[in-house]
Amino acid sequence: MPSNIFFRLVIAVAIPVIDLTPLVSGTVDERAALARQWDQAFRTAGFAMIVNHGVGKDVISAMRVAATEFFHQPFRQKMAWYVSLNRNHILWPRTYSVLPQLENN
Repeated sequence: MPSNIFFRLVIAVAIPVIDLTPLVSGTVDERAALARQWDQAFRTAGFAMIVNHGVGKDVISAMRVAATEFFHQPFRQKMAWYVSLNRNHILWPRTYSVLPQLENN
């Protein structure tokens, strides 16, 4: 397990950590165990930290920069990407709306 502070913090707050190594080099039983772990993580926590996924550090760094830049934009600019306001997305039924927030900002 990685020893840096980020990984220790993630584990300390009980975010499931899922290692994808079995997808590449695991047995059928190890892949089945991974599927059960994935199912459990997303049914309970709703998300997980995925490790050994094969995505390069340069790609992850670029994604973090892009995310930071996006979330530092004004609210109205970010809302242009909101799925309910974008005609290019197929929507599933939902029970909430952000439209009143738009009128107040």
